[in-house]
Parts: sequence; structure tokens; C-alpha cells
Amino acid sequence: TPIIIVGSSIEDETVRDAIKLGAQDYLPKSDLNVGILSRVILHAIERHRLHESLKALSFTDELTNIYNRRGFITLLEQQMSLSRRTKKGFYLFLIDLDYLKQINDTYGHLVGDRALIETAKCLLVSFRHHDIVGRIGGDEFAVVAINAGIENGDYLKQHLHNQVKDYNNQIKEPYRLSFSIGKAYFDGTSNLTLDELIQIADSELYEEKKLTHR
Repeated sequence: TPIIIVGSSIEDETVRDAIKLGAQDYLPKSDLNVGILSRVILHAIERHRLHESLKALSFTDELTNIYNRRGFITLLEQQMSLSRRTKKGFYLFLIDLDYLKQINDTYGHLVGDRALIETAKCLLVSFRHHDIVGRIGGDEFAVVAINAGIENGDYLKQHLHNQVKDYNNQIKEPYRLSFSIGKAYFDGTSNLTLDELIQIADSELYEEKKLTHR
């Protein structure tokens, strides 16, 4: 919500402090009338809308419309901080779309792009609306399953594999989606860094990918 502060002070330092704290504008009471207030509100709303649009563009993957790497990592860092405060854990899943190169080589890059889009849709369907889903690389995706218990990791992973099978029966494409998945748990009391958490999930993903590509 855009914020406008109305106050009696007209000192420059007060105005600067208000803006620094997140206000869109500062309006002295001495200047207050219906016309000025209306104009200030309209300008504040427009500036706020523009700011939110630019922020969304910088955090969103253009192809799949889910979070890009920057957006996902930013939200993952926030979730780690929140988890430490609330002592509620979460799972990080790293997901590779298998055989994307073969799809591109066989059917072309437009079909490969559709495979990436369908992967994003499959992940959004498989997880809850408040979980965090992102594309963090070419064929690499990631999900934060919020407030998940440590005992749910294998179930969530298998659930995703099952969802992919069901999803393949619905899409009318010449390819079939296949995922390699790695997971890591953050319990809210852990001293793991973000990089270490990602590395744990990546190691499990690598082991699963070796089995898939034997």
C-alpha cells in the first residue's frame, strides 16, 4: 500500500526521513486542500504501481512466469530468516528437467521452451499456492515447501514423481517430462548457510541423475 504522510513539520530533514522510511510523499498540513491531496494520492499510487511492476520484472522468469534465480534466492534467504525466528522448518527441492537437450535436438527449441513452461506448470500444480517455485537455470528449477516437517521429505519427493506421470497423460506433446530431484531440510535451528543448504540438495539430485542416466 502506498503511504503518504501528512504532518505539521516542513523541515527538509523530516521530509527526507519520511521518504527513506518508505513513504511515497510528505504533505505539510499548511498545504492541505482537496485538490492537492487528490493529486498527491494519484501520483503516489502511480509511482507505487510502477515500482511494483519493475520489481516483479526483476524477480520473474520471462518464459515460465515463475520466480527467476534472483527472485528465488531472495525469497529463500527470507524464508531461512523466518524459519530461524519461528523454529518451523522447510524443505528445499532442486529439480532438473531431464533430456531437455534431446527435446531441443529432436523437436526444436520452441518445443523445448514448451517443455520448460509445462515443467513450471507441473510444479505449481504439485505444490501448495504459498510454496515458492522458481527457475534458477536453463533446465533447473527449485521449490521451497514452507512449514514442512522433516518426516515429509520422501513423501513430497515421491508425490512430485507421481504428479509428473499423471501430468504426462494430460499434455499433448511429442515428449514426456522427467525430473531428477534432490532435497535438503532446514529445521530453523540449523547453522547451515544458504550455499550449504543448496549443496545438500544438489548432491542428492546428482546421485539421482546418475541412476536415471545409466
